[in-house]
Amino acid sequence: MTIGARESAFSDRGIHGRLSDVLHPVQHGLFWFTGMTPLDPFAVYSTVDLPEERFEAAKREYGQRLDGLFTDDPVPFRSLVGGDYDHEMRLLPDVETSGTSGLALHVRPTA
Repeated sequence: MTIGARESAFSDRGIHGRLSDVLHPVQHGLFWFTGMTPLDPFAVYSTVDLPEERFEAAKREYGQRLDGLFTDDPVPFRSLVGGDYDHEMRLLPDVETSGTSGLALHVRPTA
């Protein structure tokens, strides 16, 4: 995706919040919940004034991303039936990594 705003605007303290949080309803609620395995988003920031050299780099990076489209690891969302949630669909206490909060709670830590 292309994003006109700076990358910093999509950070934990940025005006828009983390990009993974912004996309959570689509990636988790729509894609993952219906059986798809979403990848982390590929984003090009500051596209409003993207310099030519950054555009060329983004094209190369996008090509690499497409090369791994079917082999890259998907976002490791927790499974509703994997023992992490109770009957009310609430994350069980103490299954998250210490310090994790917000929507990141619903992503399994990677090794």
